[in-house]
Amino acid sequence: MLRFFDYVYYRVCSFYNKSGEQTSYKISGLVLLSALYVLNLIFFCQLLGILFRFWFNINKYLIIIPYFILLISNGIRYNKLNYDILNKKWGNEDLKTQQRKGLCVLLYILLSVIGVIVLIIWRAKIN
Repeated sequence: MLRFFDYVYYRVCSFYNKSGEQTSYKISGLVLLSALYVLNLIFFCQLLGILFRFWFNINKYLIIIPYFILLISNGIRYNKLNYDILNKKWGNEDLKTQQRKGLCVLLYILLSVIGVIVLIIWRAKIN
């Protein structure tokens, strides 16, 4: 499973690297990947709350604290597993494989965002 998240990090970094950010593309990858982790955490907490009728009061501290913990742990991980290493591993993929994997990454990002929004709206309607 970590390999998928490594690939998400690689694709986000390569997107920002191609868009002209020379120095901060690695940081942009860390920020987005950590935000996606937190969105997944919120999604599953909300889903469990809906299934078991237990409502989590999500406030800014329950979002910010895990976000910074994940940001630090991802920073440590991707400091060791550098973008350059991932670029050597996946940089020379053929176009079809790159498009297929890119679509998976895009779907993961969109489903993470849309899933949280839908569950929060659904929870608001239930209350």
